[in-house]
Amino acid sequence: MEVLEKFFDKGFKFENLTIKEFAKTLTPLEFGSFIKNAQLKRKEFFKDFLHSCAILSIKTGNCKGDCKFCSQSKLSKAKINPHDILNWEKVKSALSWASQNSIKHFSFVTSGIRPSKEEIKKISVLIEKAKIYFPDLKICASLGILTKEELKFLKDSGLDRYHNNLETSKRIYKYISSLPWDKKLETILNAKEIGLKVCSGGIFGLGESLKDALELLETVKDIADGVPVNFLVPIKGTPFENKSPLTLKEGLIYLSLFRLYLPYKNFIMCGGRQVVFEKENYLLSTIVSGIMFGNYLTTQGKPLSEDEILFSLYKCV
Repeated sequence: MEVLEKFFDKGFKFENLTIKEFAKTLTPLEFGSFIKNAQLKRKEFFKDFLHSCAILSIKTGNCKGDCKFCSQSKLSKAKINPHDILNWEKVKSALSWASQNSIKHFSFVTSGIRPSKEEIKKISVLIEKAKIYFPDLKICASLGILTKEELKFLKDSGLDRYHNNLETSKRIYKYISSLPWDKKLETILNAKEIGLKVCSGGIFGLGESLKDALELLETVKDIADGVPVNFLVPIKGTPFENKSPLTLKEGLIYLSLFRLYLPYKNFIMCGGRQVVFEKENYLLSTIVSGIMFGNYLTTQGKPLSEDEILFSLYKCV
């Protein structure tokens, strides 16, 4: 909590507060100063560069996991359109859209705890074709828990980066999912060991304390090349449907805290951007160093027309 104690002498400990509780303790002057210092650190470490990425759910629904925030879990009653692995033509269309719109990283995402051997073979073919047809794109994958051998197989097919979010601290993970947190960590450690770039972050606004959020950052800081930040979007039909999304102020405080805690890290704003930040795309980009563009897994993202200012101000990498 040193990063908070440096800025705010409140006379009490911060670690057990949630972001909503912490936000209420800040004066307008303190809030503005906190944001400004985070912006200065972003400028110092990342200049005018912006990590740009997009995703495609190449397999949707029918997950046996029980993540309480997810519309695809076995606990969810949300209305989605489940499908098996997409064919190449549909994947190619999405890759073409990304390539034509200054997006540099593109990730294939599958629902489920882990893909079958047959699905891994199909995905490897998609990766091989993607690298042939779109050599300008870095190809990423988010496929759940994989072995080192499976990761190596996909790397040999052309995979550049692997993604697996730990979601939150190990301490409270059991309250949002029964999936094996240690196996998720083992997967990203194996990906790192064989030479893949790694993305691993979490979802915030679940009711976690500031201590839990920073413990997650401590876990991934020496592993992850990119740290995806997702803010909870309560989806109707999920166990978390009645939770309140973060406010703009709360979202800015969280991102500023992360930037000041690990100023050199590539924090990538992903899910929840359209809800928490609405039209404040530029303000958001002065703190994070990466943004996910386009749609999400089962929800709509922002149209690229609303992000034109970002493409004009930054060099996408």
